Amino acid sequence: MKRIIGFTTGMVLAGSLFVTAPVGAETSHDVKNERLSVQSNLSKTEDENDDLSAVIDAGYTQVGTPYVFGGKGPDGFDCSGFISWAFAQADISIPSSTAALQNTGERISYSDAQPGDLVFFNTYKTNGHVGIYLGNDKFLGAQSSDGVSVASMNNTYWKSHFAGHVRRVR
Repeated sequence: MKRIIGFTTGMVLAGSLFVTAPVGAETSHDVKNERLSVQSNLSKTEDENDDLSAVIDAGYTQVGTPYVFGGKGPDGFDCSGFISWAFAQADISIPSSTAALQNTGERISYSDAQPGDLVFFNTYKTNGHVGIYLGNDKFLGAQSSDGVSVASMNNTYWKSHFAGHVRRVR
């Protein structure tokens, strides 16, 4: 059964614009250890953990997939297309544009962020880039510089573009 996560009405764009990040942005070189670390940080109910594990596990299978403007997979993703695709793998239907995702679910404080929450970055516009928070100040997303990868929230580029917008969609 597919779950549909509600969102407040807002302008929905046909796709995300090109997002830039510096070449050499921090990425995970050991995906298996990264996945184990994320799973140990899950602290919701068993059903929610299963859903989030499925979302995050699906996302990890796409590490290395190239960034493609407007891409919804499987040959390429933009940031919002990747998020929507990963959640769909757990039968959770969410929008596939940053404009709609920025109003999906509940806004929470970054200090309360848990694996599976969405983190937004002010790139070409406010909330112009989105990723899946993994815990330990890392997120998984489709970055224009290196495709689907794990990046550090503490990377100079991402840190300077993060304004604290986090959404919990479950």
